[in-house]
Amino acid sequence: MHIGLMGPAGAGKDTAAGMYFTPRGYRRVAFADMLRMELVGLNPAVPLPSGVSVPLTVLLDLWSWNRAKRNVPAVRELLQSHGELRRAEDPRYWIRPVEEQFERANETGVPLVVTDVRTPDEVALVRKYGGRLIYISRHIQRLVHTTETMVSAADADVEVENHGSVAELCTALNLAYGHLRS
Repeated sequence: MHIGLMGPAGAGKDTAAGMYFTPRGYRRVAFADMLRMELVGLNPAVPLPSGVSVPLTVLLDLWSWNRAKRNVPAVRELLQSHGELRRAEDPRYWIRPVEEQFERANETGVPLVVTDVRTPDEVALVRKYGGRLIYISRHIQRLVHTTETMVSAADADVEVENHGSVAELCTALNLAYGHLRS
């Protein structure tokens, strides 16, 4: 059974994938993977809060994508603006690469955990391949991008609240996963 993780930025989707699903044999994928690879190739200058700009790859040599997005807000903004541009050019820009990964996963029997399900088309793709959706909620104050309001907990099969430690998140995921498998 494939899993799609939904929820706002910073809710714990990547943490859930890495700490809970990957150790259980799931392979992590994201709709934004292609976008990230594209931006690394372009290597644009990213303005730091201090006003100095550095190449994107310099930040990624220091930090993971998630840490770079947390520490330098312009990194998240770059991903969002470039993503909007690519989606305007090709509405299936996000979908096609992940659909190919679902096809391969079904051939090999290795389940996927998709860490960034944010649009109705992405929900439909996960469901098309027999996937189940978990919405991770966390009450955090962040600027909200339009892609973070296109789906909600109502679109998921189960909701998990993440208001504590990583161990508590894993316990909640264990209960949700058991529910999905029954």
